[in-house]
Amino acid sequence: MNAQRLHRAKGLPLWRRTTHFLLPGLLLTVLCFGIIGWVISKDPRFAANFQPLLILCTIWLGAFWMLPKYSWRRAYQKDRRLQEEMTAQISHEGIRFRTPNSDATTTWGLFIRYLESDKIFVLNKSNQIINILPKRFFGSGEVEQFHELLRRKLPAK
Repeated sequence: MNAQRLHRAKGLPLWRRTTHFLLPGLLLTVLCFGIIGWVISKDPRFAANFQPLLILCTIWLGAFWMLPKYSWRRAYQKDRRLQEEMTAQISHEGIRFRTPNSDATTTWGLFIRYLESDKIFVLNKSNQIINILPKRFFGSGEVEQFHELLRRKLPAK
């Protein structure tokens, strides 16, 4: 969930991030003015005309905020590979990822960028393929060393 939030906050182009804030704000504004107009006018026709828009905006806003969280959680629960224990050996050549069912080395050239929050590093191979490294798994001082390695090897976003 942290990786998805970080991707939405920093990984999307500026115009898409702006849209994610402006559209819900615009819909909330329409809803507020509609409700205020309904209360002030006391006209039953106004309420009847406004009701479909109110329902549609409410459903859309609910889906906008709730659907991504639900789909991320469901994807994680369905894919057992994401729940396997993983180890990572980090070197100047790349990162070797090991799970009970796989052993793969990824060189730094395959990563296109990285994102960082206070809890995780997200290494992007593409906009859809990522590796997540929680900071809590690093030892004392290793987070700063890894961050410096990332700055040298990958562009930050």
